[in-house]
Amino acid sequence: MRRSSKGRAGHEPANPALVAAFGSACSSADHGRLADLLSDDVRVVVDSGGELGGTASAARGPADAARAIGTALGAPLELALHSINGSTGLVGRRNGDVVAVILLDGHDGRVDTVWIVLAADKLAHWNRSG
Repeated sequence: MRRSSKGRAGHEPANPALVAAFGSACSSADHGRLADLLSDDVRVVVDSGGELGGTASAARGPADAARAIGTALGAPLELALHSINGSTGLVGRRNGDVVAVILLDGHDGRVDTVWIVLAADKLAHWNRSG
């Protein structure tokens, strides 16, 4: 998963505590708590491999973005912290299969960018046995 914060000065991978709080809010489908973790100008990027249509959310503001994230991830989803490309991210499993990988950029305790990969072909290596 590649990501770029180009044009968003001062943004860096979110710290593990913020990632954990984001995962907890997503797992409990608490859109209000999730919205509280998102910056006012949050950007949501979803790579669904074309299954969901576009790749970038048209959500406006944290509450709308929280609902868009919930819709993209679906439920039920078991989220766990995992090292991804050297940063703390989340791996989402459904029925034991990895169905989502999530990385966050943020600063000052808020999430600025949410990167969600749902494309089955990009997640295939996460589901290979030993």
